[in-house]
Amino acid sequence: MANYIYLNKFNKNGKLAMSKKVFVTIGRESLKDVVGVIKKDEKLEKSKPSVVAIIRGNKISYKFNLLVEKDVSKEIIEEEVTKNLNVNLLNQCEAIPFDISFSFSDAKNK
Repeated sequence: MANYIYLNKFNKNGKLAMSKKVFVTIGRESLKDVVGVIKKDEKLEKSKPSVVAIIRGNKISYKFNLLVEKDVSKEIIEEEVTKNLNVNLLNQCEAIPFDISFSFSDAKNK
């Protein structure tokens, strides 16, 4: 499995690559300020992290495992995260093909 994506627009001056860790961070940043998503501590969630980034070829696949508040529209959360991710990727690098999948868990009332 690849750990880097090479950016095309820098080929004239050499190669520039972004690591998988950068893409995971961009994914996490895309979750900030999304209403209804309950933030998880990544250090405590080793078995099922909230953001997984997989690089295949020169494409990134995101898997979001989200804990959400009860009675929150999952479609709205998907739209917000997708919009944020697209903006964050374009701010950090050139257009990179990506796909996203979501897995939701409802928070339990205590």
